[in-house]
Amino acid sequence: MCDPVTMAVATVASSVMKYQSDQQLGKAQRSAADRAMANSSRQLNRRATEEAIAAGDANADVLKDSLKRQGEVNVQAAEGGIEGLSVEALMREVKMDEGGVIARNEQSFQNTIGGLNDQMAGARGLQEQRYMNSSTGNLAELGMEIVGAGATYKKNS
Repeated sequence: MCDPVTMAVATVASSVMKYQSDQQLGKAQRSAADRAMANSSRQLNRRATEEAIAAGDANADVLKDSLKRQGEVNVQAAEGGIEGLSVEALMREVKMDEGGVIARNEQSFQNTIGGLNDQMAGARGLQEQRYMNSSTGNLAELGMEIVGAGATYKKNS
């Protein structure tokens, strides 16, 4: 049978090493959660930027097409000898079409950004869950093991 002092020291050392190992594991788990969150954030921000650029490009195309249609209306009206309220009505129709398409594009963009924000919230929730599930080491358990080793030593000596 081993010396009680040696047993107590070995128990305390083992308990301390386990606690330190749990602390290191927890730190590594939280670091991995932070890296995963940073990657998700970077990807979602890039997508939001790409969507904003695409929405701007789509609206620019709509405006360009609208100007082209307005020019065509003016040319056709001049060639046909049409003027006044008829031309104004055609121009209003072109502008209404333009406004409707731009409004739909904007709504689509806002819906996409809302979805990306939801994904970001999910990524933050996952990071929090990973933090909560990470190892932290248990000081109470360490203390009890040390007290137990001391009690065993005292009993056996």
